[in-house]
Amino acid sequence: MKDKEKNSEHLLAEIKSLQKKLTELESFKKDQMHIELELQNSKEVLEMIMNNIPKQVFWKNRDLIYIGCNQAFAEVTGMSDPAEVIGKTDYDFHRDSTHADSYREWDKKIMDNGEPVLDIEEPYHNSDGSEGTVLTSKVPLRDKDGNVFGLLGICTDISERKKMELENKSLIQELKDAMSEVKTLGGLLPICSNCKKIRDDKGYWKQIESYITDHSDAEFTHGICQDCAKMLYPDFVDENGNI
Repeated sequence: MKDKEKNSEHLLAEIKSLQKKLTELESFKKDQMHIELELQNSKEVLEMIMNNIPKQVFWKNRDLIYIGCNQAFAEVTGMSDPAEVIGKTDYDFHRDSTHADSYREWDKKIMDNGEPVLDIEEPYHNSDGSEGTVLTSKVPLRDKDGNVFGLLGICTDISERKKMELENKSLIQELKDAMSEVKTLGGLLPICSNCKKIRDDKGYWKQIESYITDHSDAEFTHGICQDCAKMLYPDFVDENGNI
């Protein structure tokens, strides 16, 4: 009888122990599901943030292989989804090889030196073949021990600004060229009310055509108006002053 009681007590203890472990396991599974849900939410929030940044963002490993990017960068490369960029290199995006060489040279230098480089002005090609210009900032990525394991790049498209700068530069040059061809007269000009000579800044009276020639690029050709023709040559002109 005593043996049966002991066995029953032992069995009951084991059942209680199993129930406790089962409860702990269920609690652990709930915690695990909660953690996974939080991680999934965090991942979705991060992706949403990255894809709404109005810049092209990407990151590479030490072998210069893309390991991630946002939607804006994927679209520039001709990919519809950032996941399609993962595992590729700059040579996979049908870019000018000289551009790809330049990108990779900068990337390698930054990771080797461990120093960021900000606002590099670089040309780029869209997937449709159109050209543009970006300001690129690149920083080395480090692990918890401080070792560089990759690189993060952020590109700001300045194509429109660059176009406007070139247009403004061209306009300014045109204005300078025009100004260099024109001399302007300004201020008050003392002119004789009778003979119409102009007094220069040295006090000398000069013929108006002489003064204007000296102070501008205008050139004179001489003729005679109808009124003067009738007064000076009355025998050689008609009633309208035509010779």
